[in-house]
Amino acid sequence: MAWIRVDQSLRHHRKLIAFANELGVETATATGHLVLLWLWCLDNAPTGILKRINGQQISTACAWSGNPNDLVNALLSAGFLDKCGRGGITLRIHDWYEYAGKLLETRAANRERMQRARAGATVRNGTVRNETKENVLPPPCPPKRGTAPRQKNNKPLSGKYRDKVIHG
Repeated sequence: MAWIRVDQSLRHHRKLIAFANELGVETATATGHLVLLWLWCLDNAPTGILKRINGQQISTACAWSGNPNDLVNALLSAGFLDKCGRGGITLRIHDWYEYAGKLLETRAANRERMQRARAGATVRNGTVRNETKENVLPPPCPPKRGTAPRQKNNKPLSGKYRDKVIHG
């Protein structure tokens, strides 16, 4: 389950108030639109760069029912979005790493850990077995000297019982 950092100070932050005023909504509603955008970015723009993402897609991500351009302009003027790239045509989430950095680091570390674990897996008898110290069984030990039952006489039986025994 993914999560994103939302500071308690966001509720009264000047940028959020400016964003809400520009859209003509309550700050609680503006907070919802903003958090929905951040959550959408976790899955769709994990770097925070909204390359090839248009205003309609941003509007849908934020659950905004008004004009998509009004929403994008409000996000830009409040400072929640920045223009970047050649000609400033690409948008990015302002201070994205501050909001989602820990999650991105955790995902990268998990991805690397899983790759190492998969690289250590070996195929034996048609099944995949992970060879870590926790689950490797020691090789079977040979029996100790003197523990195997001794056969006293290896000579085949003779006499009337010899045809009752299979001789190898």
